[in-house]
Amino acid sequence: QTVQQYVDPAGFKFSYPESVSISPINTTDASVYSFLIATSSSIPGKMTIDAVSSDLTTLDDMLKSKTNVTDVRLADLAAKQYTEKGNVITLALDKGVLFTFTVSSGGNVDYWSAVNDKIITSFAFAAPETTAPSTDSDVTFDGEETVE
Repeated sequence: QTVQQYVDPAGFKFSYPESVSISPINTTDASVYSFLIATSSSIPGKMTIDAVSSDLTTLDDMLKSKTNVTDVRLADLAAKQYTEKGNVITLALDKGVLFTFTVSSGGNVDYWSAVNDKIITSFAFAAPETTAPSTDSDVTFDGEETVE
């Protein structure tokens, strides 16, 4: 199956199967850096991916009440994965940003598990398109202007 690459302006990228569409959801919530929905035109189910501002320093507090939590990797981050109400949820925390991947399989567990695995294993941080201001700007100063 052919894979495509999605590059998010929030500074990450991942590969996904060609049979899946990735749609960014626009929100006015300033704490949401990215909110994506992955869907298939032919197979029920979906996956949501969001990156939101978080005050958490560790995922442990969030996962106290969860059972069957397994350790996974998300890029260079230690992530956690568990199942709740039939959904597979993967969480990772990076510098005040909480990444949440939620798979709602719609009964198509094998298909969406494969999509989830592809996205999680290919996930990487990528420099956003816009560059931060630096000292190497195009603005030049030719000295002081003298007014007489």
